[in-house]
Amino acid sequence: MKYQADPKPPASGVKVCSRCKVEKPISEFSNDKTFKTGLYSHCKDCCKKANRDRKIEILTHYSGGNPACGCCGETELDFLTIDHVNDDGAAHRKELGGAGTTVYNWIIRNNFPAGFAVLCWNCNCARWRFGTCPHQRARDKASAPRAGDESTAPVAVLSPSS
Repeated sequence: MKYQADPKPPASGVKVCSRCKVEKPISEFSNDKTFKTGLYSHCKDCCKKANRDRKIEILTHYSGGNPACGCCGETELDFLTIDHVNDDGAAHRKELGGAGTTVYNWIIRNNFPAGFAVLCWNCNCARWRFGTCPHQRARDKASAPRAGDESTAPVAVLSPSS
C-alpha cells in the first residue's frame, strides 16, 4: 500500500463525498494516508451505512434469510455477530490483520465460505468463555433423561442363584 509522504487536506476545509456527493467539512471524513488528501474518499456516514449493509448481507446469508442468533433467536442487528464455528476466530483475525469489517470483507470476497454462523454477542462470548452457551446447556439439560423416568430407571437383574 502506497502512503503519501505528506498528505494535505483541502485548503477550503470541505470535501465532496464520493458516495453521497455532498460537500461536507473535512471533520466528516476519516484519516487515510493512502489518499492524496490524507482523508478517506467516503464520509463517515456513508462508511457506516456501507458497513451496516455489508453486515446485514452476511448475517442474512448465514441465518438463511432472516438475521437471528442461531442459539437464542435474538434478532436485534446491533446484538448479532459472526461466529467462527471451528473456534479458529483469533487465528483467522490475526491472519487477516483485523476484525469486524476486515472479516466481513473477506467473507464476501471469498463467496460466503462455510465455517461461520450467526450468534448474538452474549451467546458468542459465552461459547468462547465457557465452551457452550447457557441456552445450549439449558437445552441439553432439558433433553437429558431425568431420574425416575421409566426410560432411565435401573433395571433389576436377578442372578440364577437367587
